[in-house]
Amino acid sequence: MIGVGRFGKEHARVYSKLAGVKLVGVVDPSIARAKEVADRCNTKAFGDFREVLGQVDAVSIAAPTQFHFEIGKACLEKGVHALIEKPIARSVKEAEELVRLGQGKIVQVGHIERFNPAFQAALGHVGRIRMIEARRCAPFRFRSADIDVVLDVMIHDLDLVLALEASEASKVDATGRPVMFSNTDMAVARIEFESGTVAHVTANRAAAAMERTLAAHSDRGTVTIDFGAKTCQVASFSEEMRRAQQAAPKTESPSEDELKKFPPEFYRIETLSPPASRESLEVELESFVKAINREAPVVVPAEHALRVMRVAERIQREIKEHRWK
Repeated sequence: MIGVGRFGKEHARVYSKLAGVKLVGVVDPSIARAKEVADRCNTKAFGDFREVLGQVDAVSIAAPTQFHFEIGKACLEKGVHALIEKPIARSVKEAEELVRLGQGKIVQVGHIERFNPAFQAALGHVGRIRMIEARRCAPFRFRSADIDVVLDVMIHDLDLVLALEASEASKVDATGRPVMFSNTDMAVARIEFESGTVAHVTANRAAAAMERTLAAHSDRGTVTIDFGAKTCQVASFSEEMRRAQQAAPKTESPSEDELKKFPPEFYRIETLSPPASRESLEVELESFVKAINREAPVVVPAEHALRVMRVAERIQREIKEHRWK
């Protein structure tokens, strides 16, 4: 386990209890912190990741983003499988190199919201998506100051949007501004895809309140996910409304009499509260181990993370061009 800060120490905790896994050690440049986590997880502490490369088959990398490429490159060159926390790297160029080096090895990227039970439940109810609206906001936490809100926060929803939309982005518009320091802290992006699908993505890491939602509008209706509450609401046309819609004249301005033929109940709404018997991180790390053992495919491979980074960089360029003064 490389990097045992706020999130890395949780990786170590889960690995220490995961069946079929031996936690060889934890690595952190703060040896005091490494020892503290190592003691809790009944393992060894190291100050330099190079010390463990000859002793492990796989690593989790939860160091600050600026070190993802250096550490990931060194691990992959030694033939070590890697789970790299999001974002995979600071740039498309770095991500491309990690993808190249990862050929023949398991490289998974830590987009943990894929393992949120509400997102998993939503997948069975999403039809042909036409529009996606995603919002991710939180108060400033005085961390991840080395990257902007696009790579820190918005990257979660870019991953989810691209997991739902197979076609490539054809147009990107975005704007944003810093709030605390020099990096962008709030941003809004509009992404058009070759299929015609449009995604609106908002990210704010200096907000007054928490919000983590995604709504996917399709021919079936709307699926809304609340990642914090781990709930999924499915709103689909009632049968009465569907029949009335099919029978209605195809005019731009229906008459009052025609409107009266529509039933008062527009949607049939179902709220799903999928059981969260295990935490998402445990499911994610277990999936990484299964991929290494060839028991299951990689859920978020490096190639997908590269696709996410390409859209993220386009958003960053647009923000630079249209940044609020």
